[in-house]
Amino acid sequence: MVCKKTEFFDNKIMKVKEVASFLGISTKTVYEKSKDGLLPHQKVGNRYIFLRSELIKFLKGD
Repeated sequence: MVCKKTEFFDNKIMKVKEVASFLGISTKTVYEKSKDGLLPHQKVGNRYIFLRSELIKFLKGD
């Protein structure tokens, strides 16, 4: 299987600070929107993680 470079970056796991920078919002807003179910995320223990591909889908409205 050949993995395209764009697939690798789209499936990148992102942390809250990276998501805030990617979306142009504060980390506090990322936490609030995640807790309210407005941003696609997974919670692992007490950490929030995000897939870049899911955030892109969310932004496109898919």
